[in-house]
Amino acid sequence: MALNPKQQAFVREYLVDFNATQAAIRAGYSPKTAGVQGHELLKKPEISEEVDRGRARLASKAAITAEEVINGLKREAQAADNDGARVAAWSWLGKHLKLFTEKQELAGADGAPLQIAININRGKK
Repeated sequence: MALNPKQQAFVREYLVDFNATQAAIRAGYSPKTAGVQGHELLKKPEISEEVDRGRARLASKAAITAEEVINGLKREAQAADNDGARVAAWSWLGKHLKLFTEKQELAGADGAPLQIAININRGKK
């Protein structure tokens, strides 16, 4: 499914700073609902795929690989004059390449859906 012009603008703007709310505003969505709208747009598979393609293009242009990021972090971590700004720069490059996750997905045994049981006792014995 092709993206409409507003969705294409959102993807372009999102790739600028990876801020869904600001990207939605710059793409022409209402500032009042931009936070929710940006979140919902990123959940759409066709938009998520286009963002991934855009990230790959940016990484290719930057000529940086995941291995270089890891090696750079290792060098910075071992440096005698550890400069936090350099480590932060490498961290941002790693985030850009999706090397780090900020969310965790939970699953049950063998990847099955997690089952939660709640027992509510309302004073009855």
